[in-house]
Amino acid sequence: VVSLSVFGTFPNEYFNGIPHIVEQVRNLYPGWVMRLYHDLDIHEEHHREWLCHLACTNPHLDLCNIRSLTGLMQNKSRSYDISSSNGQIWRMAVIGDPLVKYYIIRDADAPILQREVDAVQQWLDSQKCFHIMHDNPKHTSVMLAGMWGGCSWWQPHNISRTMMLQLINKTSKINQDQLMLKQYVWPIAKKSLVHHDSYTCERYPDSKPFPTQRINGTFVGSRRYRSKRKYESVYEQCPEVCRPPDHKDWKNC
Repeated sequence: VVSLSVFGTFPNEYFNGIPHIVEQVRNLYPGWVMRLYHDLDIHEEHHREWLCHLACTNPHLDLCNIRSLTGLMQNKSRSYDISSSNGQIWRMAVIGDPLVKYYIIRDADAPILQREVDAVQQWLDSQKCFHIMHDNPKHTSVMLAGMWGGCSWWQPHNISRTMMLQLINKTSKINQDQLMLKQYVWPIAKKSLVHHDSYTCERYPDSKPFPTQRINGTFVGSRRYRSKRKYESVYEQCPEVCRPPDHKDWKNC
């Protein structure tokens, strides 16, 4: 599952990229489901039209209203309302879903690049449970909220769906998603992890280079679907130590 959330007054820039990302998931992640967490009201005509157009044209899309999320399989009758939390957190409700084997958490304002897909494939081939990426010198948080993934099958992964939904409901501060990741997920994730890092690899000795070279300054996690970030790029040469062993000539690795 590719998990994202949209939030705030509709329409806004966080909604603009969704039609593009839905198409990218279909083309670049064939067989994957895109799950979109939202709080839109289908009784509002403009909300309903937007949701219906997406749903009718994209069978791989699941729409999840955050005012009514189901809990664990053992408790099918119970639903959760996480509308009191910050919208950045909603996409994390996929964690611990027993129906999901692998999930990746992404930003609604960032296009999905082939560079990312190639890194994700390395992760899937590794049989490790978690995946994180750092692809810009400014990517300094230990886990970036829109650039990681996990699994539901690894035994030590004891972050249950119920626990995550309870944590989410208590969280309302901006950027709290990355604080939650650092506090609750990172201590578990680092035990079974594939980490791609193009600039800060010396900070993370177990990280590895991205398998494909950067193209035209693009980077994973660029917020190009927001007007002020439309031309966001990175041209700084990556440290030689962060380049693939057989491609030390990749200055833009």
